[in-house]
Amino acid sequence: MAKSPQLDHVISLIRARAAAPRKTLDDERRLYESMVGSMTLEDDIQTDRVGAGGVPAEWIWAPEAS
Repeated sequence: MAKSPQLDHVISLIRARAAAPRKTLDDERRLYESMVGSMTLEDDIQTDRVGAGGVPAEWIWAPEAS
């Protein structure tokens, strides 16, 4: 058992994703999006959509994180 219910949840999502059948990169993307789409962010978490060498990306940071 993990140190928090949130970490337990993430671990179960990763295990389910690893067991899911996938054949294409699009399958992989759909599985990843369904995994992270079920997670919520705390109110103090900040995000910023950015470009990383022409690839859409997102910075996510928490207060007091280095």
